[in-house]
Parts: sequence; C-alpha cells; structure tokens
Amino acid sequence: EDHTLDRFVVGPSNHVAYSAALETLRPGGTYNPLFVFGGSGMGKTHLLQAITRELFCRGERSIRYVTCEDFVNRFVRSLRARSVDRFRSQFHELAVFVIDDIQIIGGKTQTQLELLQAIDAVVHRGGQVILASDVRPHEIPKLNAQLLGRFVGGLVCSIEAPDYPTRLRILEQESRSRSASVPLGIFHRLADGHYRNVRELIGALVRVLAASSLLGEPLTEALAERVLGDRRSELPSLSPESLCGLVAERNGLTVTDLKSRSRAKSVSAARQELVYLARVLTDVSLAELGRFLGGRNHATMNFAFRRALERLQGDDGYRSEIDGLLARLGGRA
Repeated sequence: EDHTLDRFVVGPSNHVAYSAALETLRPGGTYNPLFVFGGSGMGKTHLLQAITRELFCRGERSIRYVTCEDFVNRFVRSLRARSVDRFRSQFHELAVFVIDDIQIIGGKTQTQLELLQAIDAVVHRGGQVILASDVRPHEIPKLNAQLLGRFVGGLVCSIEAPDYPTRLRILEQESRSRSASVPLGIFHRLADGHYRNVRELIGALVRVLAASSLLGEPLTEALAERVLGDRRSELPSLSPESLCGLVAERNGLTVTDLKSRSRAKSVSAARQELVYLARVLTDVSLAELGRFLGGRNHATMNFAFRRALERLQGDDGYRSEIDGLLARLGGRA
C-alpha cells in the first residue's frame, strides 16, 4: 500500500489527528506523545506509516515504526536470549518511535514496564513518540497507571468514520490511483452504503472494478447495483475462515495447508493471496489474521501482503485471476 501523506484524505473525522501528526514532523513537536485512536480500518496505520515515510524522506534515520506485537515479541526473545540491553539499545536512542496497535499491550505487565522505559528514554532525549490504538487509553485493559499517564500526557485524538463528502473524495482518489474512470453515480452509490470503515468502502469499490474487468462490461450504476445488491453492509460477513476456504480451493490446497508452517512456494503464494484478500475485503487486522494463520506475527503478514501486491502489479495474468475471485465475492453481496 502507498501509505503517503498525499494519499491520506483529510476530512472532519480525522483533521485533528492529521494536523497533530504533521506537527511531529517539526523539531521539538508540541504533542509528545501523540496518541491516535479509532476503529479498525479508519486510517490510523496509514497515517503513522505516512509520517514515518515522510521523516525518512527528509533524512531522519533514527526512526522506527513497529507494531506492538513486534515490540512484545522482540522483548520476549531478548529475555530468552538474555540480551535485554541490546533490545533496549534499539529503542532508547531513537529520535522518533512509532508504535501501532498499542492496545494489545493490555495485561502484559513486564512488557508495559519495558515500553514505559523506552518512551521515557526517547522523550528525555528530545525525541518524538507516536502511538495508535483501536481504543482510548483508558479502555486498554490492565494497563500500568504510569504508562497510562504517559499515553494521556501528550495529545489524545481520534479518527472517526468519514462523513459523506470525505467518503466521496476517498473513492475518487482510490479510483485515480487505479487509473479507473468511474462515473459519479457509482461514487454516490458507494458513499451512501453503510460501510463501517474506509477499508470496507474501498473493498466495495474494488469489487465493482473487478466485476467490470472480468465481465468486460463498462462501469455503470447498473453494474454496481448487481455487484453490491441491496444489502450494502454485507461485506463484513466475509471472514478469514470463508476466504481461507475459497483461496485453498482455488489453489488446490487445504485450509490446513494455509495454516501450516510450510514454506513451499505454492503454499506461500496462496497464503499471500489470502492476506491480500482479507486486507482488502474485511476489517480484520494483520495481527488478527496472523493469529488465524497459525500464530504468525504482524511483520510476516505485512510481508505477505506486500508480496501479493508486487505480484499483482507485475503479473497481468495473476491480476485477472484475482479480479475473477473478487468478482465472485462481489456476487455474494
């Protein structure tokens, strides 16, 4: 995904979070830490990764973006290897520390203390800390009081579901990025649907584009109606389980194969395909998908997603196949 600032569509639902994130690009930012919360699929990861990328492009190299799951796993491995000091050196001296999905730290007592030390070390050195969560700081279960104090000690802001005009602009931008000429009526049809977040909204657009490509039909409102049907919020019924079965069947594999530790080329490619489809068509996070696929971590899932994107961009035949599968899924709505 091209998670850049110029592709982040700003509206009333995310303006404060976006403006605060821009502040972190300036030395001695006003909001530290910056804590952004909102439901899955609203654009938190896009914003965090866009800020990370922008800082990197400006020459900042002492920066790290990690998911909380990655942080937890690295810490646990350092304990087992008795290399905690080495682990700390990776985070304590950062100029910018960005951590996503922080809500999963709830109940992890030892890791919370370690994160508290890392945040304090970065801030003490004049660095910037940016965090994102699916829930408000106070809603993270079993959270250390000191760590909660750090979370709320800067700026806490939300990203909500986009309003109608913002949904239209999101659809227009997504269509431009895919070089697709979409009639305004289809945009209105999609923007009027009861999709719970940005990811579902874009997923619905992808289904319409895929149906047009597969069937060789022009993009019309009639086609959109056929693909989307009357049940405009049907998309969330797609689940990792149902997609896993479809992908396994399409690739001549079993669900067990996809959940296994096998690194066979055919299995890995199918697994990457599943990750892509789940990311586009559902509101399941990469961390949740990793747990579904046998306990794989966020980094592994992100790598699989990017490999699928690379294949789609470089293999027209494969893209046609995926368009076909997307059209099948669209026909279920």
